[in-house]
Amino acid sequence: MFKKAQGRLVTVDLLRGFSILLMILFHFSFDLNHFNFIDIDIYHGDFWHYFRWFILSLFIFISGYTLSLVHAKKIIWKKAFKRSGELFVLSMIITIATYFLFPTTWVYFGVLHFFTLAILLVLPLVYYPKTALLLAFVLAWGYYESYLSVNAFYQWFQPILNLPARTEDLVPILPWIVPMLVGVFAGHYKLLPKVKSRKAYKIILFMGRHPLFVYMVHQPILFGLLMLVKSFGA
Repeated sequence: MFKKAQGRLVTVDLLRGFSILLMILFHFSFDLNHFNFIDIDIYHGDFWHYFRWFILSLFIFISGYTLSLVHAKKIIWKKAFKRSGELFVLSMIITIATYFLFPTTWVYFGVLHFFTLAILLVLPLVYYPKTALLLAFVLAWGYYESYLSVNAFYQWFQPILNLPARTEDLVPILPWIVPMLVGVFAGHYKLLPKVKSRKAYKIILFMGRHPLFVYMVHQPILFGLLMLVKSFGA
């Protein structure tokens, strides 16, 4: 299955690696701002808002695309549940870590929480790409017109779980499941062009082939190093 689409998988890895690289730049900017090395409006600035939107959209789209490739011949539910289980454990680690680092803005439903649930929700549609695309349009339209929202769920859970009013990372199912559904459609029809692997892509390809590892280690390293630099400069 993968050998036939090897060139296309290079494209997938490149785009995913590129999105990870942009994510690292975003987090590095966040860390620099947090430790007052720079002064940017990362929470409300238009640039940072759309930069984050682009990064997440690309990363989630590629995840949907890959989902179609991995389960092209048969939906492997055991593999999907194992992956979701791993993501759940890692998402809980992030929740606990941010609870201590940012006690008033800890992460309760970030990107890994999103993927834990979204993979299982989207997987049944890998053989119905046109339905996935139609659903993506309906959900996007409903969200844009404010007919569909997750605010009611938050308002219900907030007092029960004592969720923060603001969080450092929020990736709710709506609207972010939309690019994953579009990715499922694109992956089914293999719409991405083929690209040959080159040495110049080596670092990007590594990040694209090991996204979870890079995602989990880059922020602790960046945050820790800047904390160390800040302590020496204090």
